[in-house]
Amino acid sequence: MKEIGKVLENKNKFSIVEVGGSYCESCISKEKCLFHREREKLVEAENKINAKPGDIVLLEVPPKKYVFITFVIYLIPIISMFVGSILGEYIFKNIYFKGENITPILSGFIFLVFSILLIRVFNKFLLLRPKIEEVINEDFLKNLTDENS
Repeated sequence: MKEIGKVLENKNKFSIVEVGGSYCESCISKEKCLFHREREKLVEAENKINAKPGDIVLLEVPPKKYVFITFVIYLIPIISMFVGSILGEYIFKNIYFKGENITPILSGFIFLVFSILLIRVFNKFLLLRPKIEEVINEDFLKNLTDENS
């Protein structure tokens, strides 16, 4: 998956890049992207090519990493919610609230929130950041716009 963005600032070997918004207009994949008009977001990207603030850059998330990121962000919370509900049904129900149906709901919700917090904490260790591939010049953007017209 590739995106075009603008480097806002550099922090050590990472850069804060603004993606979406006006940069989407010159993107090759804007027809396939569901969010190209609504998005303007900041992304922390690996900057191995030393792009400077103000540069228009091409970001890439490798396909294998993209699938892994999608799995972690969407499926892990759902799986943990089901595990929490099952634990609430069979273990915690006999201990705390006998005969009540609230225990599976509460434990499922607690597991869901815990998994989301865990994903946010481990995001820094998993290095799920896109990489800056290249600095794009104005001619490249103009050619993209002309090709899409």
